[in-house]
Amino acid sequence: MIVTRVANSFDYESAYVYVWITKERKSVYVGQTSGDGGVVGRAGAHVKSNGTLRERFYEAYGEQIECAEDWYILTFPLPKKKKYTGPESSYRNAVEYLVQTGLNEVRGSYVPPFRVISNICYSDRCSEPDVRAIAKSILSAIEEVFPTIK
Repeated sequence: MIVTRVANSFDYESAYVYVWITKERKSVYVGQTSGDGGVVGRAGAHVKSNGTLRERFYEAYGEQIECAEDWYILTFPLPKKKKYTGPESSYRNAVEYLVQTGLNEVRGSYVPPFRVISNICYSDRCSEPDVRAIAKSILSAIEEVFPTIK
């Protein structure tokens, strides 16, 4: 039996940063969405044959994502402000970038240490105080919950 707990992470009017984790394969993937179906809809796209998570995992390990049997998705709602929820993605991308780079900086201190397999480019929005504060909050939450993931 597989038990999947899904909170309200599929709101069509919200935006999210999410983190896929597999401790078994020591991998972390960071993404963002404001699209149809929220994180649940985006998760479906990630596991399709040409999904980004699937492709990045294969590039990193030469294996399919199905070989990891302990996938977790951590979901972080972004503020309900147009700059985060609207069609333009630079603010969401900036938060995603800061979370990804923050995880890269501390990955060796986690048990087990992990590899960040996502990639996103820097944008000038990364220097904005509210973007930095949101990313810092997400990183703190990940640090708090990571040890509890079995």
